[in-house]
Amino acid sequence: MSNDKKGLKALQNGSDIRGIAIPGVSGEANLLRTEAESLTQGYLRWLSEKTDKPVEELAVAVGCDSRLSGPYLKQIILVTLSVNDVTFFDCGLASTPAMFMATKFRSFQCDGAIMITASHLPYERNGFKYFDAEGGLQKADIAKIIEYAEDVLPKESEDKAAARRAQDEAAMLDAVRAMKEKLEKTPVPDAYKDDSKGLSAAKEDAKRDAKTDGSITARSQIVRDRPIFAQAELGAYIPDLMETYAAHLRSLIIEGVQKGLADGAPAFDPEYPLAGLTVAVDAGNGAGGFYATEVLEPLGANVAASRYLDPNGAFPNHAPNPEDKAAVDALREAVLGGSCDLGIIFDTDVDRSAAVTGAGREVARNGIVALAALLVAKEHPGSTIVTDSITSIELGQFLEDTLGLKHLRYMRGYKNVINKALELTAQGVDCPLAIETSGHAALKENYYLDDGAYLATKIIIKAALLKQEGSNLDDLLAALKEPAEAREVRMPITAEDFGGYADQILDDLKAWVSGDNSAESRNMPSAFGQTLSMQLVSPNYEGVRINFYDAAAGGDAPMGWCLLRRSLHDPLMPLNIESGKEGGAEEIAAMLRPFFFPYSALDSSKL
Repeated sequence: MSNDKKGLKALQNGSDIRGIAIPGVSGEANLLRTEAESLTQGYLRWLSEKTDKPVEELAVAVGCDSRLSGPYLKQIILVTLSVNDVTFFDCGLASTPAMFMATKFRSFQCDGAIMITASHLPYERNGFKYFDAEGGLQKADIAKIIEYAEDVLPKESEDKAAARRAQDEAAMLDAVRAMKEKLEKTPVPDAYKDDSKGLSAAKEDAKRDAKTDGSITARSQIVRDRPIFAQAELGAYIPDLMETYAAHLRSLIIEGVQKGLADGAPAFDPEYPLAGLTVAVDAGNGAGGFYATEVLEPLGANVAASRYLDPNGAFPNHAPNPEDKAAVDALREAVLGGSCDLGIIFDTDVDRSAAVTGAGREVARNGIVALAALLVAKEHPGSTIVTDSITSIELGQFLEDTLGLKHLRYMRGYKNVINKALELTAQGVDCPLAIETSGHAALKENYYLDDGAYLATKIIIKAALLKQEGSNLDDLLAALKEPAEAREVRMPITAEDFGGYADQILDDLKAWVSGDNSAESRNMPSAFGQTLSMQLVSPNYEGVRINFYDAAAGGDAPMGWCLLRRSLHDPLMPLNIESGKEGGAEEIAAMLRPFFFPYSALDSSKL
């Protein structure tokens, strides 16, 4: 197997493609021109088979987030599509959910879409998310695309491969330098539209073909009314995806506020339904700035306190991640400093979001799950909410005891929770929401698409209605208790067969909890253990979850819990610990240290 083939397989990250796009930063670049071309070819073959259409009859939308390598990778993809006579849209700077909606909006009706993003990962990384009209692709689909991509990789000697790799790296570095210069001179997001020489040549080819035999543009316009970039130069109208998507979200807010107003409320203003609402949006210099300027502000909201709306693929202010403490602190500062009703924060490609209340309360992780569930509970009483595996005891109590919902605590991985919700729905179970504590929220009413802007829109509607009633999000979430302490320890595995080693540890942990779990049983002094009692949690769908009880405190409720699991992709074992009392996380850690002591290929030193 060639190094390129090994590289393609290494790029699979579950249901996504992820790699290093910018050389010389954090490792060997493995997502460059050759990979982008071959993977695009593989995707077209897969999509052709899925839709039962010839490749030349496909329509595909392509967009990117604000990463510096995005426009160059997009150029490579667009030229590859053009060579294959595919009708396509250059969507420029876009969000991941908007790219999927290109398969739904009537002005696009694409067969598929490609989003160039690596979510919240460091700036030198990038990746591809692929869609068809049913949603994001599954892990097996990505494996098939890679298999097809391997078939079209260049067949060449090692010397030629090395020379090509050097050329690919140089081309990327040149493109990144040019993008930095472009951002200094060109208003964003226009800088993310492609005007490079390579794509210009492809446009000229498209124009020539259209004028001579109609094989590209004319076919698109007459047979299916689906334009491509060349039509702009031929005098045809090309819809803008993000404008269409923003208009869609605005219409949802207008409809939602009007529908939710109570009798006796002030007269509804359909032009400015958010008048009087003050919102801070933190886009983290990703693709989400449009939400403040194109969705909220036109509807009357005051967004003056918003931060980091301009795209900047170097992410100079904070990580574009709703779970990042510095990011949430920045949003909180903006909310409190601007006397806002609430704040909204997005990740780079806007498929995740979180919030901060007017009083500065963070609504992330367990909080964003609780708020999303609140937003669907009235219309879906007694329904099932699917979450990932690291939700708190307090959240479960809130969902079931306060809201009267059913809580299915499932597995990590946004595709896992979405697929579980789809499975339950197919069985006739009312399952309106699948959500990860990371902020991936997929609602049944929105194609089970994990869309941070859609969730933000539902939050905005609720906040506007609450303000009309003299209330706010803090009042709404008052019944949600938070754990006193939360801790995550990521323990690397050095064993060659790290998967098998991790599975053995999980099996051993189950046996240890159920049997003699004293420190002496692990050849450690009793001083290393504490007096908490333990109980395996069942049902449990990922790793090993344990509840801990403090006999001295009395009562039947656990004082805390832990979850040990395998990483989805890396040679490590994350251990999550939460406690309802101060100092409880350390007590739980002390109980666990004797168990991990014998495993020499597991680094538990940070525990």
